[in-house]
Amino acid sequence: MKNRGLRSLWLIASIVSLCCAQVGAGEENVESVGGSTQDVREVYVVDIQQVLSESIAGKASKTDLEAEIKQIERQIDVKKRELLEYQSKIAQQQTLLSKSALEEKGEEFRKREKEVARFIKDQQDEISRKRDKVIARLVGEVDGVISELALKSSYKIVLERDPRLVLYVNKDFDLTDEVIERLNQKKLSL
Repeated sequence: MKNRGLRSLWLIASIVSLCCAQVGAGEENVESVGGSTQDVREVYVVDIQQVLSESIAGKASKTDLEAEIKQIERQIDVKKRELLEYQSKIAQQQTLLSKSALEEKGEEFRKREKEVARFIKDQQDEISRKRDKVIARLVGEVDGVISELALKSSYKIVLERDPRLVLYVNKDFDLTDEVIERLNQKKLSL
């Protein structure tokens, strides 16, 4: 796994160095051997996390998920409260109940406790699935925007801005704000 990360880092560094080998101090165009000029700004980056957190669609999705999480938390609180009330009821009746009746109540409590735990797990899984689905859809839209932008502007390479791979990028090579702007113009409904 460590070697894979090092290979990825080496590959990215190689691509960047090959594409930017001709970049002079502040020069955007470099004269080639034949006398024509070529644009050496071929590698750009996009911070996908920033796009997801700052775009209108990303913010709306986050707000929707947070509202749903709060609703589920209220349901969980109600179920936990009911369980505690049942436990308290058993404790109050403990001296009045026969041993077998107390065992039945204890068994019923454990059954209810498992149901609450299962409900909590199911709700966590459902929220996780919804979050993954929304993120996948948003990332798909972001990829589309990046592809359109890259084709329109003839960018050779657009990388995800990942601090493990890209240590420094001049802001002129960062397309994040432009991607957010274009994504916002789409007015997505997720």
